[in-house]
Amino acid sequence: MPILWWLDLEKGDRGMTQQEVLKYLKRNKGKWFTTKEISKAIDLGTGSTNANLNKLFKDSTIYKKEIKIVGRPCIWRYKE
Repeated sequence: MPILWWLDLEKGDRGMTQQEVLKYLKRNKGKWFTTKEISKAIDLGTGSTNANLNKLFKDSTIYKKEIKIVGRPCIWRYKE
């Protein structure tokens, strides 16, 4: 019996999520987004989205800006 794992994937449990985050930011160059906005746009949990954003930031692929609004500690943008 073959394992068809790709047919039964739940939200936040998909492969290539870091690429999805990067692809979204590339499509919207020059714009800043909160983690929540990106999460909603690519249909991925905020925890997973935040983890992927931090990996991309660590790799110097995207910008991160700290903001002083409760519940939105930072915003993100693709490095052009």
